Amino acid sequence: MYKTQAQRTLEQSLARQRAEREQRERDEAAQLEQQKESNAEARRAYLATLEQQRQAKIAEGEERTEMELASEKAREQRRWLADHPGTTEGDFERAWKLSIRADVIERRNAPALERMRERYAKLF
Repeated sequence: MYKTQAQRTLEQSLARQRAEREQRERDEAAQLEQQKESNAEARRAYLATLEQQRQAKIAEGEERTEMELASEKAREQRRWLADHPGTTEGDFERAWKLSIRADVIERRNAPALERMRERYAKLF
């Protein structure tokens, strides 16, 4: 069968429209993918910033705690070195980090914990 000029023009026009639509869809899909990657990168950067802030707060808290414990640490060091002849300050530092520091903090916080337990006991 022979096609008329109008039919061929119409088919060409429809093919061009289909090709343009498909190209537009590919462009939109690529743009969406690029936007997703951009959003993911922004999210990673934001989370990294949050993690840095969290680490800074932890370090600041540790620093503050160490300053507050300085006098107790010196007292514990003298006591520990006297109780453990033949040991060094380095030995004390290791022991301080492993357990003594936690014990000092626990003793220091014991009154506040006891008050909280008493309040809690009164509630129930």
